[in-house]
Amino acid sequence: MKPSKIVAFACLATLVTAIIATQAMAWAGKLSSPDVALPSDFSEADREKISTALNRDDCKFVGGHFINSFTSLRYQGQTQALNLMIDDLTKCPGASVAVRFDNREFEGEADWLIAHDVRVSNQFTVHISLNSPRIKLDELALPEFKQQADEGEAANKHVGDPKPAP
Repeated sequence: MKPSKIVAFACLATLVTAIIATQAMAWAGKLSSPDVALPSDFSEADREKISTALNRDDCKFVGGHFINSFTSLRYQGQTQALNLMIDDLTKCPGASVAVRFDNREFEGEADWLIAHDVRVSNQFTVHISLNSPRIKLDELALPEFKQQADEGEAANKHVGDPKPAP
């Protein structure tokens, strides 16, 4: 092989390695207070509603982390605090909320975990630990969840609302 081809091959290999390494890098870290990434077009008022929902005084934030647009937040608290946090999140415009029950024990003795991904419909998924001594399932009161209305329908129509009779 000619020296010029070897040099060209080495340069190409270096370039490919640099591109792959750049693509593999991610922005990540630990959180000392509850916070999530939000779409750039979110209004300041809507950002404040989400921040208020995630920073309640009746529960304890025990840690969190983020990687790119995904965030995980862990909390300790009683059932009532969880009920109110879920209710607050369902009232945040532009956010969707899902609830899941989980048999695992969460880090930091957390009673629930909120996973948020801004890329997936700005979704908040509340994972409730079935092993928590503080969460009483018989006291869990999930609010009426709302869905985004299709174009032409009233905004925030409740799931399960009957359609008007013809």
